[in-house]
Amino acid sequence: MKIVSDHRDDNPYRKPLVKNLVAYNDANGPPERWRFVGFYAVDDAGQLIGGTQGCFECDWLHITHLWVKDPKNGLGRQLMEAAETYAKEEKKTGVFLDTYAFQAKGFYEKQGYVVFGTIENAAGPHARYFLSKKF
Repeated sequence: MKIVSDHRDDNPYRKPLVKNLVAYNDANGPPERWRFVGFYAVDDAGQLIGGTQGCFECDWLHITHLWVKDPKNGLGRQLMEAAETYAKEEKKTGVFLDTYAFQAKGFYEKQGYVVFGTIENAAGPHARYFLSKKF
């Protein structure tokens, strides 16, 4: 046996590793039912001005990214509402995500998200917060 280091996106071990883990999880717990989810805002010229994306994992929507070009115009709230509405339509339990102290913790809290975990000094002096919102 040897340990192989391969950090390329297309390395030959990446997909089989995920396939084996998902198979194990499906055999021993509820099915993951992993599925990509994305909502994007584009301007009249078709340029991206914001978006949120993530994936369904078991009974929850996991938001992995939210970005808006102008964070003061309500677009972030609209994107999160779209994602939450879709999760509800898909009969999910809620949404979870994470954010750094220098990002959008207050924004998510205003949307009804609650911190359930924190890692201090996760990015230099900045904490990383894990938040959820149950429907």
